[in-house]
Amino acid sequence: MEKALKLDQIVKSPNICDLLDPKDRDDIGRYAQEGYERDKTSRKEWEMRQADANKLALQVREDKNFPWPQCSNVKFPLVTVAAMQFNARAYPALVNANDLVKCQIFGNDTDGSKKAMGERIADHMTWQNLEQDPRWEEDHDKLTLVQAIAGCAFKKRVFDPGIGRQVSCLVLPDNFIIDYYTRDLDSSQRYTHTFFLSKNDIAQREIDGRYCPVKDVPADPKQKSNDEIVVAMDTRQGVYAQQADEATPYFTGEQYCWLDLDDDGFEEPYIITFDIASGEVRRIVARFLPSGIKKRDGKVYEITPVQLFTKYGFIPSPDGGFYDLGLGSILGPINETCNTLINQAIDATTMAMLGGGFVGRGFKSKSGPFTFQPNQWFPVDAPGDDLRKNILPLPVREPTQVLFNLLSLLINYGERIVSATELQVGENIGQNTPAETARTMDENGSRVYNAIYKRTWRAMRDEFRTQAHLNEMFLDQDEDYPQLLRAGMVNVNDYRQSGISVKPAADPNIVSDGERVKQAQELVMLSNQMPGFNRYQCGLRLLKARKTNNINEIYPQPMTQGPDGKPQPAQDFPPPPDPKMLEIQIKQSAQQLEQQKFMVESQETKIKLQGELMQVQAKVLNLQAQAQLFVAQAKSAEMEPEIKLIYAEIEQGQSRSEHLLRLLDLFDGSSHANADRKAGLIQEAMNASGKSGGNGVGGMEKPPQNPAIAGTLASLGPGTSGFMAQ
Repeated sequence: MEKALKLDQIVKSPNICDLLDPKDRDDIGRYAQEGYERDKTSRKEWEMRQADANKLALQVREDKNFPWPQCSNVKFPLVTVAAMQFNARAYPALVNANDLVKCQIFGNDTDGSKKAMGERIADHMTWQNLEQDPRWEEDHDKLTLVQAIAGCAFKKRVFDPGIGRQVSCLVLPDNFIIDYYTRDLDSSQRYTHTFFLSKNDIAQREIDGRYCPVKDVPADPKQKSNDEIVVAMDTRQGVYAQQADEATPYFTGEQYCWLDLDDDGFEEPYIITFDIASGEVRRIVARFLPSGIKKRDGKVYEITPVQLFTKYGFIPSPDGGFYDLGLGSILGPINETCNTLINQAIDATTMAMLGGGFVGRGFKSKSGPFTFQPNQWFPVDAPGDDLRKNILPLPVREPTQVLFNLLSLLINYGERIVSATELQVGENIGQNTPAETARTMDENGSRVYNAIYKRTWRAMRDEFRTQAHLNEMFLDQDEDYPQLLRAGMVNVNDYRQSGISVKPAADPNIVSDGERVKQAQELVMLSNQMPGFNRYQCGLRLLKARKTNNINEIYPQPMTQGPDGKPQPAQDFPPPPDPKMLEIQIKQSAQQLEQQKFMVESQETKIKLQGELMQVQAKVLNLQAQAQLFVAQAKSAEMEPEIKLIYAEIEQGQSRSEHLLRLLDLFDGSSHANADRKAGLIQEAMNASGKSGGNGVGGMEKPPQNPAIAGTLASLGPGTSGFMAQ
């Protein structure tokens, strides 16, 4: 280094090129260019295998000249179906439009502030990915396909000051060149991300100060068009690169490497942006923060680099290689063998159908070789017997059953590797198969992919953590931040608090909609049967599993009264009553109803008794008056029995009156009988009143009467025999 820099200068500079000597900048450009070429050469064989895998998966049509020109070259879609199956399952399972990011809370949260903060962060990050960044969901859909075929793909997240927001982009493995000794991104000494930049892109970055002006270098499209993978892609699309013109973009590299720019003997991580064709450096920026520098005895001994890339792997390489295994690597050999067997069968059938063979000298024809069409005849100068002797058909055997058995064996085992059997691809496995058996087969058949889903889930978690870290540093510079702040959606300080970790909202253990709905239904059922469950969250989970839109409109959050008397959101519905307490309350309510009914009936009986008492007393007085009159008018001793009978009835009326008074004393509470005895007597009186039908109270029966006496009483006037009539 001609000029050593200081770490504080390096960290604060938007482009370290402005601080470097031109010679040092050129040396760094050559270092980056040579490193890229070296890494590119080290993976040449990988690129060839990757190109073949893409041709298999993408069904690229190619001409074949063996065993004859334009012979059969069918590609069996084994890799294609497997990749589409993974994409169809993983993409909707991991990317849910209603819920993408959620936060996990660590530590005490007695007042619920951390939970509210986590909900704000989760909602904001979901909005960033699904609404603010229009490329994220489309790139993630494509990522699952690339991940399945190639074995790995990469996502890059940066804050773009040009558009004023955080952006993400899908990086194909072809555009991500790593050092030969790389085993993971955290410890890699060098890797390069390649991409194209138009003249306007470069001019914009030069104007805002991110790039430094360089001498005019011509664009060289051949730097990219010679790749095996690019050739396979162009062949599939039917397009080819032409000579460079004004619209040709610049093939640019962004190299993540380590340099010692402060000349202290310890290298620091940097990002070098350079033109791959010329090696001209456009930008150098530090890839670390002051908080990531650790010193001992005044010397730097560790620097933690900022990670912008997230690797999405398919199946880890058992040999420890960086590039994971994809369907192209696992199924490629089996797929190629299936292609060979199928093409052999087609070629053999073609030879058997079209024919061919040898013609002897005795066959005389002036028109040369014959090729026949339907209903076509050729004249020849030879007798029929000589013609038959001079023509020998080529002995071509038709495809044997062994070939088809071998082909079936390979296809079956290929489908078992990727769990793409009839059940997994939606085909009928048999009409008589029990539903539970089919469900178990589907669950067991999906176990191969379940591990891959979990790896993808972990990669999404790492990407979201990178997103949260970038929000912590740059959210207050986002163009939409003022609106977010006014709406109360999120605050940059939310990301700077500790005790909150982000992760995908998707469950890595459940990948099918049926399993997700079934689990949610079971939770709802348990929440209604057992205490301790959050019934609102269980119901909310069921609606989300069914992918219901506008959930807040049809299932609003429960509200409760706050300390200030105003309504505020509640965590759950009020708890349901205890079944035992509810049973006791029901019994108490029934007893109260019975008591109220008893009181009403008692009051009615009391009124009836009072009325009857008044009637009895009035009739007794009437009888007494009539008896005195009857005695005064008696003319002989023969009337004495009748008079005694009248007095007997008066005595009976008085006895009934006393009985009615005793019953009324029970109703008024003036009786000294105990409560149970009193209640029994009241009930007895009520029953007697109800049964008498107007014939008496308290079980008094109508006494028998002498017909002669009844007639005598009747002659005395109305109401005389009233006691007997009651």
